Amino acid sequence: MILDQIRIKNFRQYYGLQTIRFSKDKDKNVTVIHGDNGAGKTTFLNALLWGLYGKISLPRPGTLVSEKAEAELKEGDTVEMFVEIRFRDRVRNYTIMRNLTGTKQRGQFRTTQPSLTVTIIDEKGKTIEPKNPQNMIDEIMPREMSSYFFFDGERIDNLSKEAGAEDIKEAIKTIMGLKVLERTKEHLDDVRKIFSAEVKSAATGDLSILLSKQESQEEQIEDLEQKIVEIFKNRKAVVQEKEAIVAKLREAEESRVIQTERDRLEKDLTEIQKAIKDIDQNVKTLCSNQGYLAFARVILERTQSILEDKRQKGEIPVGIKQQFVEDLLERQLCICGIKLEPGSQHYNEVAAWLSQAGTKELEDKFTEVAAGIKVMSQYRIDLFSQLKTYRSQREKQLDHQQSIEEQLDEISSKLSDKDSETIRSLERRRQELDDNIRDCDVQEGKTREAVRNSEGKLDDIKKEVKKYEALEAKTALAKKRMEACQEARDIVAKIHEAAALKTKSNLQLRINEVYTHFLRKGYYAKLNDDYSLQIIKEFGETEKTVAMSQGERQITSLAFIGALVDIAREQYEKGKNKFFRGGIYPIVMDSPFGTLDPDHRARIAQGIPTLSHQVIILVTDSQWEGDVQKQIGSRIGTEYILVNYSPKSPRPSQYEYTDIREV
Repeated sequence: MILDQIRIKNFRQYYGLQTIRFSKDKDKNVTVIHGDNGAGKTTFLNALLWGLYGKISLPRPGTLVSEKAEAELKEGDTVEMFVEIRFRDRVRNYTIMRNLTGTKQRGQFRTTQPSLTVTIIDEKGKTIEPKNPQNMIDEIMPREMSSYFFFDGERIDNLSKEAGAEDIKEAIKTIMGLKVLERTKEHLDDVRKIFSAEVKSAATGDLSILLSKQESQEEQIEDLEQKIVEIFKNRKAVVQEKEAIVAKLREAEESRVIQTERDRLEKDLTEIQKAIKDIDQNVKTLCSNQGYLAFARVILERTQSILEDKRQKGEIPVGIKQQFVEDLLERQLCICGIKLEPGSQHYNEVAAWLSQAGTKELEDKFTEVAAGIKVMSQYRIDLFSQLKTYRSQREKQLDHQQSIEEQLDEISSKLSDKDSETIRSLERRRQELDDNIRDCDVQEGKTREAVRNSEGKLDDIKKEVKKYEALEAKTALAKKRMEACQEARDIVAKIHEAAALKTKSNLQLRINEVYTHFLRKGYYAKLNDDYSLQIIKEFGETEKTVAMSQGERQITSLAFIGALVDIAREQYEKGKNKFFRGGIYPIVMDSPFGTLDPDHRARIAQGIPTLSHQVIILVTDSQWEGDVQKQIGSRIGTEYILVNYSPKSPRPSQYEYTDIREV
């Protein structure tokens, strides 16, 4: 998908007909749109989204027509509002037109419902109008993916926060076709329930009761899983509110120093909690691999005693080897020179040693067991020593954790005792939100445990159901279909799990390929098991988590978005994914530089043109001037400025509106 141009007419503050032609040059792939705060940058981004999907994320979302255009209407007059987007996808050219009209009647302004038309010129020059234009748009640029390619500066900051993990997870599912597999599982579950109902209606007695129990248990699990989703959403909202409050405490003069100290302590606390988690994992691994040694003392000592007893008695190792006796009998000559005639007394006396002689295999086993007991005994000593070391390390970390938590309590008390009512109020609210987060974590833990218990009960019921083989023909057929659905569902689930792991691994590599364009050597981005993003730095022979600044969060988020664009392009070029065809997508950024320091601005500016085949940047002059302009200047293909007119602007107007002018 390569954007050609957008035409906007009377959309929100864009009065009249406004046009922007986007740069399609591979070497100068950046289009820059300049605008002061309030000039219409965010509105322009929303014009793109409204044109494609009919959605808007602005105050008063129901007000779409230009205020100036509406004010100029006379009684009975009609005004047209539209957004027209032209782009190329593969070898086809598309024109998307979403529009509505407004009419002034009896002093009231009323608008029609928006309408959408899509016109396609195919590879043969033939014009086509699809019957379901919205579905066609969603196939090219999935609606759920749009927020990763058309986004504002705040969004790229939030992606790398803890609360953005679910957004990242959803993006990965979509771009790799995992959403299709998830829907397939859901549909198979629905069909299986239909066949289960048929079995239930035809079955009698105990089987009918069991099937009812199975259905009830499945519904209970679904309700619990939905509850987990709701808990996660609530927790996410609470975390976001807490982050906003902490940001205010960090900015306020009266609390800045104290909050900075709390930030440091919380960072240390996170590292301690991770260290404790690592120690616990090491203990689990050690016990899993060598835990049996803790209970092996008696058997080791007894075995060693038996071997020692036999060694002292001369039974093991045996002084005479079996092969030596056999050789004497075969030569019929003793080492003393006496002939060993078969049947003679001398022959029989030598032959009697065969029952007392030892084999080489026995000798080897004796040596092996004796050595093994010594090694295992030492391993057992080392096991307890290592466990003692881990316990000491854990207790030390716990003491450190307790100390930090006490310091955090003191900080909270200091903020709560501040003279400023605002600071006290913020701190009280932060404490309440902390309690809410803990409550959410407790609820989630209990609910997940309830899911595990219910799944165990469900497995037991399913085993009982399988025992009923002698069913009537109709019931047996429905049961067979039900089991086939379940089997298909399980296979899809395994495919989904394997694809998710492969996707995550692939995305991890891509994120760091993009990330290296932005940040210094020795740092890399990590996609955790919960799909949150972290920055890791080399720390001697180990690695250490870095607490991300705003600039580092934006860089990390941009690396993730760049990786998505790259994977989508690969899907498009290879065409191997049957669930998502991929594509070449533009990136549209509203104020990506925010309040970043000069170093991070320069790094982000240097890397942005490499993220996609086509980049559109909406930016204020204060963000643009200096390092940003220096880094991106040579990559600019087209450039525009948003000129805002309002009652308070240098260009006064009774009604606010914006013109787009090419530079």
